[in-house]
Amino acid sequence: TQTFLIVDTDPTLNNWGYTNALWEGGVASWRLIDKALNNLFLMAEDGLIYNLSGVITTGAYNAAPLNRPAFVDKFIRDNVNLGNIQNFNVSYDRKLRALKFFMQEGGSGNNIALTYFIDKSPTSAWIVHNNTNYVSGYNATCSCEVRVSAGNYQIWTMDYTGNVWGLEQTSRDDNGNPYPVIINPKAQDLNQPRNNKHWFSIALRGDASGTVNFTMYPT
Repeated sequence: TQTFLIVDTDPTLNNWGYTNALWEGGVASWRLIDKALNNLFLMAEDGLIYNLSGVITTGAYNAAPLNRPAFVDKFIRDNVNLGNIQNFNVSYDRKLRALKFFMQEGGSGNNIALTYFIDKSPTSAWIVHNNTNYVSGYNATCSCEVRVSAGNYQIWTMDYTGNVWGLEQTSRDDNGNPYPVIINPKAQDLNQPRNNKHWFSIALRGDASGTVNFTMYPT
């Protein structure tokens, strides 16, 4: 495929037109293109996620993908069913200033949102939003931005039974159901812990209302 840069904002109409872009590539589907501020964000068939400004700068989409610095591209290759990428979709949350890429991790349909915060460095801008215990708005067959009221924009999704969900609600639950939060900290090199390390305790600090249970799992 050949890609072009369109010039259609010049005040002088005679300057409108197009030029050949420096790269050849494409996006997996039209559902995986979204605009955030003055940039376009896209996901390719191989799972790489990039923005148009980075493509123009480097000349190739695979030269500077946004999900490679934090090894999120490896997470996609290892865990996400790219065979159903035609069903994935993306929407921009202007309140969070984040893009949510709805995709399939196991199961038979979309069940997670790989979320990218555009103001952060690609090394620390990614997080997975989901609910592994109950059906939620992250079982998203489709998604879009909805103007709920003046200045209040939300991402709404539709699940596989036709229910419409508004994400990021103040109730902080999924239709009355709780959702787990899993934190994967940076790996620590303990060397030989029996010889030179002594761990008295591990502290988790936070604010919560109601009952909160913590479970630690080995990796």
